[in-house]
Amino acid sequence: MEAEGFSSGFNDPNGGRFSIFAPRIIDNVQFQNGGFDAVYGRKSSSYLGLGIKEGNKETWSFVGQFDLLGGTVFADGPLSKKTSVFASARYQNFGLLQRVLGMENPTSVAFGDYLVKTTTQINAKNKLSLIAMYNPETPRRGIEDVGSGYNINEDNSLGTILFDHKSTKTLVGLNLRTLIDSKSYIKNVLYFRASTVDNTFGDFTPSLDEEGVILDPRFGKYEDDLRRIKNNQTEIGYRSIYTKRFDRLVVTAGIDAMEINLDHERNITRTDTVYTFRSTDPRPGPGQYYQILDPSLYNSTFEKTAFNGSGYVAASWTVACGFTLNPSIRYDYTGFTRQHTVSPRLSGSVLLGDKQSINFSSGIYYQDAAYSDVAGQSGGNTLKNDRTFQNIIGYRYQFSSDLKLVVEGWHKQFDDLIVQPNRVQSYLNNNGTGYAYGGDVSVIKRLSQKWYGQVSYSYMQSKRDDNNGLDEYDYTFNIPHNFSLLGSYKPNEKWIFSGKFRYSTGRPIDEYIVHDNVLNDPNKIRYSQEITAVNGRRLADYVSLDIRVDYNVPMKKGMFSAFVDLANINNQFNVNAEIFVPQTGRVFNSGLGVFPTFGVRVEL
Repeated sequence: MEAEGFSSGFNDPNGGRFSIFAPRIIDNVQFQNGGFDAVYGRKSSSYLGLGIKEGNKETWSFVGQFDLLGGTVFADGPLSKKTSVFASARYQNFGLLQRVLGMENPTSVAFGDYLVKTTTQINAKNKLSLIAMYNPETPRRGIEDVGSGYNINEDNSLGTILFDHKSTKTLVGLNLRTLIDSKSYIKNVLYFRASTVDNTFGDFTPSLDEEGVILDPRFGKYEDDLRRIKNNQTEIGYRSIYTKRFDRLVVTAGIDAMEINLDHERNITRTDTVYTFRSTDPRPGPGQYYQILDPSLYNSTFEKTAFNGSGYVAASWTVACGFTLNPSIRYDYTGFTRQHTVSPRLSGSVLLGDKQSINFSSGIYYQDAAYSDVAGQSGGNTLKNDRTFQNIIGYRYQFSSDLKLVVEGWHKQFDDLIVQPNRVQSYLNNNGTGYAYGGDVSVIKRLSQKWYGQVSYSYMQSKRDDNNGLDEYDYTFNIPHNFSLLGSYKPNEKWIFSGKFRYSTGRPIDEYIVHDNVLNDPNKIRYSQEITAVNGRRLADYVSLDIRVDYNVPMKKGMFSAFVDLANINNQFNVNAEIFVPQTGRVFNSGLGVFPTFGVRVEL
């Protein structure tokens, strides 16, 4: 969304922005595709927990990695007898890669990720961790970045869009883990989070030939600050989680409290014309195939502080040998929506012998309304939180200690979904409903001796209904078929060969018709795009083959490594969006083709 970030051609069509964590930082990962217990809340889709590695308590080590995108450095070691530190810094800029690929009209995309974590063993019962993160991001495209001689209808051309995006994310947290006795402990977390987004969007009207080739981008009118979106957030929070173990029962209870401040501003400097609209959207007149973006309906200013509070209890009960039940319940109060919610949940597992097990879960989940949506509403329009009812069942077969089969089926029912009746107005409501269902099959071979492998397939359907007269439609992430194959081979201590193949059904996209000369002005020809079916067709299927080779050379006090990483070596241009160009009546595609990088790494 404009309020949150910027979508560039360097975003994986099946993923998102590159991780804010540099490689080798994550110590452990906990992922649950729904069905998580009441300890985790305010999200309804899935849970991802990332553990940041701790510094070495005995000796210091240093790592530096440099490649086409930039550089990353790590350092960890003891600060004292009781305290260790781990630190990382990464800066990446896509400029060099764009020149290597020979991309015309490149976009300036740069970001940094900086992290420090200290761990202190205060005494035998108390362990204190401090973590601090800072993540800036600065994509930009000004009129000086636009060259002549390229076609604005071509892939990744960005058309006539100008933008300047500045964002930062900051986090500081303290985590104190205290052992009360041999069967209970308490974890207290105090944190501060801040994020800033300052986006400006502009437009230019270049001189074009009949095919859409820019003759002079500086000819005519251009604006680099037509629209501006500012979205600043600060949050200070506290969590206290207590865990007690009994003979056949583990009980966890906790509270969360947080205060959030939103400082949001959305502004357009003048009345603008919007050339993409839905058939049901209001227009200036029945014969006018465009919409008017009126500042009085678009502009908004919001600055407010609200309190969120939560309480939860979860239990894990071994009912009998091989049979475990996990009941839990959660209460949440959301200040901006002034809503109280209760979320009961139940999960469990049944062992079917030494190698087989069945797991299941069911429950209600609420997801907070996005802060940018809350801040964009008029004072009298209060949004509600989305609600999801989930049911999941899974089966696992452990062939051996390093080989397993996992099968899972799931269904989710949505209501109170936030939708936008008219896209030239900021007004939103909770009239949306929907459902999703699917299944996943994975065979995973953990690394043992020389080989690692994983093959996965998933099927899903996801439908939404905005209840606005356009009926049910495929949700944006309704991708029925996903297949992936990962593998690595380590013949000796020097070489590692790895690869990944991914296939998925193309993402849904709108059906439309094009109207010509909608302004009825021969001196200012403009086309418009009328959306006749929301997500009524699909982009081409996504196919990517990635290959990586690492070569390691041991040194007296460390390791030297070189690597080559070729993403999408098949060079299929995988499209993640189509952008309509009113000056030509055509669309250009945003996406990724081959994505090569290579570099070196030194460990000391």
